[in-house]
Amino acid sequence: MEQPVRPQSIGPYEITGTVGAGGMGVVYRAVHCRTGQLAALKTVVGAEGEMLAGLRREIRAIERLRHPGVVRIYEHGVERGLPWYAMELVDGQPLLDCLPASKWRDATRDEMEETERNPPRRKLPDNFRQLLTLACRLCRTLAYVHGKGIVHRDLKPENVMVRRDGTPLLMDFGLVAQFRVAGRETVASENMAVGTASYLSPEQAAGQLVDARADLYTYGIMLNEIVSGRLPFTSWSVQEILKQHLYEPPPPLSR
Repeated sequence: MEQPVRPQSIGPYEITGTVGAGGMGVVYRAVHCRTGQLAALKTVVGAEGEMLAGLRREIRAIERLRHPGVVRIYEHGVERGLPWYAMELVDGQPLLDCLPASKWRDATRDEMEETERNPPRRKLPDNFRQLLTLACRLCRTLAYVHGKGIVHRDLKPENVMVRRDGTPLLMDFGLVAQFRVAGRETVASENMAVGTASYLSPEQAAGQLVDARADLYTYGIMLNEIVSGRLPFTSWSVQEILKQHLYEPPPPLSR
């Protein structure tokens, strides 16, 4: 993917570097021109409808959340027709970097198939207790978010930052949905975009309406990864992974 041209400034912020870029947006390192406050500034890379709608959903969601486990938003606006928001620049590392090394992320098809035939036995990682503590704290954050009627829908280790003091910080609400109880067994939801295949709930894989339980399913996948060093469902094919979420039980951790 071609990297977007970095602007000199957005709103009252001077752009000093690029933190990261993806298919839906780009995050810059920025400093407020008047106060000198450092920030991470997120905007979209184009004017496509879903990109604009996704960032606006994200801004509305984060503005409603005031919790030490959710990234703080400073301000937001529109620059040259594109929405942006400035958030705290987190001093820490992604949860992914704290997890035991997982070969599945860079594995070839043959390596994946061999792992399925002969799953390796692993010992618990040295930082296992620390990881479980992070998981407990993240669960409390999810309880707060769900209490506000918000489903994250893209929960994964890349979207959780760990501060230097050990606090996990939930980030990237670009696929967020709001839910409401519409009846005893019915939950109404908006926005049918799905997240990352390996961390997808069966409801999302089937394109169905979701509620907070979709995030809890994904949370369980992350716990499985913490304990075993691998995901419960892996395949060279995205469609095969979705099929496993829908129809197959996860392999027991005793394997």
